Amino acid sequence: LPNPDLFVFMYVRREATLSSQIEGMQASLMDLLEYEAEAAQPERPLDVEEIANYVAAMNLGLRRLEELPVSLRLVREIHGRLLRDVRGSERTPGDFRRSQNWIGPPGSTLANATFVPPPVEEMRGSLGQWERFLHDDEPMPTLIKVGVAHAQFETIHPFLDGNGRVGRLLIPYLSLFSED
Repeated sequence: LPNPDLFVFMYVRREATLSSQIEGMQASLMDLLEYEAEAAQPERPLDVEEIANYVAAMNLGLRRLEELPVSLRLVREIHGRLLRDVRGSERTPGDFRRSQNWIGPPGSTLANATFVPPPVEEMRGSLGQWERFLHDDEPMPTLIKVGVAHAQFETIHPFLDGNGRVGRLLIPYLSLFSED
């Protein structure tokens, strides 16, 4: 590659856009680039700030991984950055949930949810087991470990909002900074 930094710059933004679109956001990569260049038009999608926060959370995580391993502390930090000053910012950014959550179509309840993550008490124990798994010395191919860790994180669903995006942020962190 003639300029790997430019590739990484664009890759992170493309990943942020696609990951956010999974969550229903409408902003495009071009919207994000215009926003970052401060050339954004007034009619731009409002959720471009959320995509910009994803980029900032990715970069925060990469910087922090120079000092500490993938950990619950890091997960809380990137979650806090991801939800700063955007939709969901009232949902305790950077803090693990203290109430039951569930996944389902709009209007669903705990009783008819598609998926119900573990209750708060079990969630705490599950997070501890998840973190121990990340640093377990048992040999395992990186791709398998990353896949299992991602699936476990999404199943635990430790935040009131932003779990999918945080889980997708963890994939490159775990891949790049695996201990094997």
